[in-house]
Amino acid sequence: MLSKHGISDTHKHILLVEDEAIIALDEINRLRSYGYQAEHVLSGEQAVAVMAERGSSFGLILMDIDLGRGMDGPEAARRILETHDVPVVFLSSHTERSIVERTESITSYGYVVKSSGITVLDVSIKMAYKLHAARRDIEAVNTSLTEARGLVNSIIERISDGFVAFDHDMNYTYVNEMGGKLLGRLPADLVGRNYWTEYPEARGTPFAQAYSKALATQEPVFFEDFYAPWNRWFENRVYPSEGGITVFFSEITERKLRQLDMEHSEQRFRSLCEESAIALYTVADGRFQYVNPVMACMF
Repeated sequence: MLSKHGISDTHKHILLVEDEAIIALDEINRLRSYGYQAEHVLSGEQAVAVMAERGSSFGLILMDIDLGRGMDGPEAARRILETHDVPVVFLSSHTERSIVERTESITSYGYVVKSSGITVLDVSIKMAYKLHAARRDIEAVNTSLTEARGLVNSIIERISDGFVAFDHDMNYTYVNEMGGKLLGRLPADLVGRNYWTEYPEARGTPFAQAYSKALATQEPVFFEDFYAPWNRWFENRVYPSEGGITVFFSEITERKLRQLDMEHSEQRFRSLCEESAIALYTVADGRFQYVNPVMACMF
């Protein structure tokens, strides 16, 4: 539930760490006047203990830097942040750069000079909440992106096709395991390297022309071709994007050789039929599918 200041009940609950009891009492009264609930501890050790026991009940910590003997504010904040994700705003009468930089190395949700007044403190608290929420949103998005990227990579690694991705300069940005096998290289050895440097013999081939065409037109290109340097046939599907191109490819040498052998056999058979002195024909569904010249002369 939100208060009149637009802050949830949990966020309104603040832990104030201040070694001066009178100053702390005044601070708590001012915080309460702005709708916050505040609890007070006198030392860094107490702050660490309270957070360990019921840290989830606090939305923010106001931490004095100089806490007298024992653990100081920055050290207490560092220990608390090892186990709790909570915004810490430092309070101090010090404005020395070295002190400010020390707090920034621990957390960056705010540094308020004690003489600033409750209005400035209220604004700093609200800003700390917003920064904390924004950071958590960014972390959630990054986590989702990492998971999605992992899922995509898992799928790509399982497909039977080779898969490679290039940037606009034709540098490899991804190579799956099958792609590495078909290229005769370890994927890790190709990523970051340039296609033209690794395979200079590919310049001028249909493969190079297809990649360049996809990049230039931003249209997919599908083709089969014989790669003479390797004496192998490949089927390729090239997809462009703003960042470069991705290529799915597979070796089809055996299939292509069978197809070419069949075409050669058909041509040889047709040649024999054409030259035969005997009338030859084929029929399917009551229709002539083929007649040789001798058969044609009989009609």
